[in-house]
Amino acid sequence: MYKPIALILLAALLISGCADVDNEAEQNIINDKTNSSSNITEPKEDEIQMETVDPQQTASDIVNLLKLKDLPRLAAYIHPTEGVRFSPYGFVNTETDVVMQASILQHALEKEDLLEWGSYDGSGETIQLSFADYYDEFIYDHDFANVAQVDYNNPIGIGNTINNASEIYPDSFIVEYHFKGTSANEFMDWSSLRIVLTQYKNDWVVVGIIHDQWTI
Repeated sequence: MYKPIALILLAALLISGCADVDNEAEQNIINDKTNSSSNITEPKEDEIQMETVDPQQTASDIVNLLKLKDLPRLAAYIHPTEGVRFSPYGFVNTETDVVMQASILQHALEKEDLLEWGSYDGSGETIQLSFADYYDEFIYDHDFANVAQVDYNNPIGIGNTINNASEIYPDSFIVEYHFKGTSANEFMDWSSLRIVLTQYKNDWVVVGIIHDQWTI
């Protein structure tokens, strides 16, 4: 007379045991998913940044704006606190080179004031030019936007002037646009435009515009 009750109790125990097994299996699946998720390495902020910005494209944009003399748009690329330094020759002179903030640069072509930009190679005389004249002589003296030779962090034009750009601008990205000169002048009339970029937050911004050429 107790067998049916015993069977019912046994069945209940079996069902309860299966439920515990199912719950344990489900919990294991949840734990596995949690562990798998915790093993996924989130990309660091600077790694995301390097994937979303391109210094080569930034330099290309800048050289085209220089070609167009579009300084208001160029000003948007200038370092917001350091400004941009203009060097007439390959040696960056932090004492005599002119530094301009974006707010000044965007209207610089309109100004006729003479500024001192350093010294001429050879004579040592002071370079006293308006920004417009300096622009034509020591920034965009060739069609650099269409030159055949462009390199990155690797100097092309090499003369007697020491190229100290990488020392003055550590951790920068330097793009050189090089006009190789003419055979009629035994290629001594070569000229280079170097655009120095550095990272600021999530952007590449310009901190230096360097002109280089054959020097005595």
